[in-house]
Amino acid sequence: MKQFDVEGVGRVFCNDENITLLIVSLEKGEVTPIQCHLNASSLLYCVQGRIEVSFVLPDVHQIKLFTISPNQVVNIPKGCWHLIQAKKDSQWLNAFDCPLPQTIFASQVQELNEPRILTSKALRQHTVMAIESEPYYYHHGNLSFPKK
Repeated sequence: MKQFDVEGVGRVFCNDENITLLIVSLEKGEVTPIQCHLNASSLLYCVQGRIEVSFVLPDVHQIKLFTISPNQVVNIPKGCWHLIQAKKDSQWLNAFDCPLPQTIFASQVQELNEPRILTSKALRQHTVMAIESEPYYYHHGNLSFPKK
């Protein structure tokens, strides 16, 4: 098992087969960037504090909002745009069902300025970017769409 720290994120534990564990800490009021994991579902287990988890289910165009406290979990399905806000000083365990989650941030998508990128409903005070269900490619941090 590999272990390493990611500045501003937390402690990462990687299993080369099928799981990655991440320990994340946020202070009250802090919010993660809006992000999407293209190849992994994410299970969040609250260790301490209270976190609000917001995500978009793209197939049904619904926004889900859950607040969890210690010993509670929430699952974020693969490919859902999401963000997490600490309602108190908080720490949680984030388990991914793959050895290395591919993460794309809304800020990266906004920079593309592609016509296929749609601004969705406001998710709390943030704007969530949704991508039409067309093929796209993610390689080494870059998102691209096939030419039509």
